[in-house]
Amino acid sequence: MGNVSTHASLPGWLPDIVRLYLDHAHEGIPLREIARREGVHASTILRQVRRFETRRDDPLVDAALETLVRAPGPGDWHADDKEPGPMSAPLRSDTLLADSATIDREARRVLRRLAEQGAVLAI
Repeated sequence: MGNVSTHASLPGWLPDIVRLYLDHAHEGIPLREIARREGVHASTILRQVRRFETRRDDPLVDAALETLVRAPGPGDWHADDKEPGPMSAPLRSDTLLADSATIDREARRVLRRLAEQGAVLAI
């Protein structure tokens, strides 16, 4: 896909499917308009948005999306005005957004640790 999002405030490392989801769910851009912009059929965008929407059941994914939505930037993204439910708790600080140098440095550190004998990656 091409230039998936028109929002400069989103980090460049963000997967295309997340940008599509945020364009539709938080910006209210119709699926057909996103499909025209991306040069694909509307049903393709619908499936991608639905597939990502099911991932919001994971509290970490949900918290990451809320952090992205609240991130200040030229796109003026805002979270919904809804209050979090009584079972919701912040899982991470707003330091989830990182620059490319930080991501590269942390990735090298994690990969070195994964190369150690007996290391396990659990997702």
